[in-house]
Amino acid sequence: MRAGTFSTAANFAKELEPQLNPFLAAAAEYAKTIPMADNVAASAGGLSEHIQAVERTPDTDLQALLKSIRGLLFSWRRRLTSRKDTALPTLIIDEAHRLLEWSLAPEEQQHLKTLMAYFIMITKERQEANRLDSRVGPERYQPRMVGDLTEEQARKFFLMALLDGWVADGYKFPEDLWKEIFSLVGGRTLLLSRLALNLSSYLEDESLLRKAWASECKILVDATHQKVEMGFGPMDFQGNVDRDRPCWSVEDYEAVLRELSRAEGGVVSVQYLMGYKIVSEAALHSMVQHSFLHYRSSLCPWADDLAWYKGKWPIVMAPSLPRFHAMVSIIEERAKCAM
Repeated sequence: MRAGTFSTAANFAKELEPQLNPFLAAAAEYAKTIPMADNVAASAGGLSEHIQAVERTPDTDLQALLKSIRGLLFSWRRRLTSRKDTALPTLIIDEAHRLLEWSLAPEEQQHLKTLMAYFIMITKERQEANRLDSRVGPERYQPRMVGDLTEEQARKFFLMALLDGWVADGYKFPEDLWKEIFSLVGGRTLLLSRLALNLSSYLEDESLLRKAWASECKILVDATHQKVEMGFGPMDFQGNVDRDRPCWSVEDYEAVLRELSRAEGGVVSVQYLMGYKIVSEAALHSMVQHSFLHYRSSLCPWADDLAWYKGKWPIVMAPSLPRFHAMVSIIEERAKCAM
């Protein structure tokens, strides 16, 4: 979308539809290759219907067009593509600040609100797309931090992924099972998606569902425990183009893990760690660089997961909730061994 092609909502919609034409053609060809068998056939038919819906939508009706496009992308991403090299269309809006001009005309203000609400819905709320800010200076092309989902958001996301394409009147996912899942993985969308995919085959038998969850839980706990343990051997890592050689010691790593395991929510201020000389700046930076810690400079308006935190920024925390659980477990184990 180039500046000048979206001076009004009607122009935006009129330009957006032809931009999708290459994707529509590719999706239609892909649908022809799907074997005609039960649920797969239904998925192929659903995709074709969504393609036709986009093509039938008047190219001046922004709200209707956004709705039909969302249906198309949902069908494409959820029902058809499971490969890692799945392709999705990318919308690039050049000179996006020109959208603010819509607010100058009363008749366009509602359209602007509709468009902004749509972008927020598919990125922040439903996690169906990623939003990138193209900025000037050293932060250019860096994705905006959105954080993990809150429990309410995570539940909606998980159930949507879990039940997609499966219909059963009155079905309710076991509440105690959801509580266990969220307490382990939190609002990390990638982990929730994987669990939903791996558990979706057992929805009709709760006993099998619980066994499947127990198996997934053990696999995840063992894997994260092993990953956290790797931090105690920093010299085993080799530097490369993107990462320098690790410069933390075993004592540095254990000290940071101990502080994280004690802190509320596993969140610790960098100022605290540096001020009390718990770890050096270089060592802390190295742990972040090698993905043993997660660094947050501030609470982004889109990130609700740390809205409760009232301490000083920036902070460090575990890269994920399962990693945090592993950190706590390992620190407890090492404390027992030292007694």
